[in-house]
Amino acid sequence: MDLILDIGKNRNIHQNLNIKIKPGQTLEVSSLFNKKSELEREKIYNEKGQRIATIEKNEKQQRNYFFTKFAICCIVIILDTEDESGKDLNCTVVLDINFGKISIEKSTINSKNVEPKEVLELAKQNKAVLIKGKALHKVLAEHFIKQTPCEEKKSTQSHENIVVPGSGAPGSAIDEEITVEHPSGKQQGR
Repeated sequence: MDLILDIGKNRNIHQNLNIKIKPGQTLEVSSLFNKKSELEREKIYNEKGQRIATIEKNEKQQRNYFFTKFAICCIVIILDTEDESGKDLNCTVVLDINFGKISIEKSTINSKNVEPKEVLELAKQNKAVLIKGKALHKVLAEHFIKQTPCEEKKSTQSHENIVVPGSGAPGSAIDEEITVEHPSGKQQGR
């Protein structure tokens, strides 16, 4: 075997990451794409080797999620936000990805279930997560007939994990996760 080095190009092998996740595993996306990380692109594959998602970090340090037509998963996004009076709130949005189509599965504020519309204003504070190039609040607003005007809020960092449920493997602290289902539509794990 011959080894050929391309001397003229400075290439960082840590800029791209391919990960195959199995049922029951958790992947904390936010820690992989922290500000100090050189990682720019991550491709997530299911146990069959099919790519289900690509996550790219842009120059603004935003994580942009692209889901393939094979993607059957959930993404849990936990945002540290503030209400109008400046009180800290913990906001969680669970998006269901079914063959690449996105719907809202669950939303909470300070661990209490709320209507997704209540989270819409708080999601406008998120600048870190994009889905198919769109801001999180715009993705959520697509599920409502009436869109509310956008207010500028201070930038807050969100956190993500990717989870493939099913094998009973131990999880990690959940910030944002993706849960993969089998093509039969039967969800494994959480």
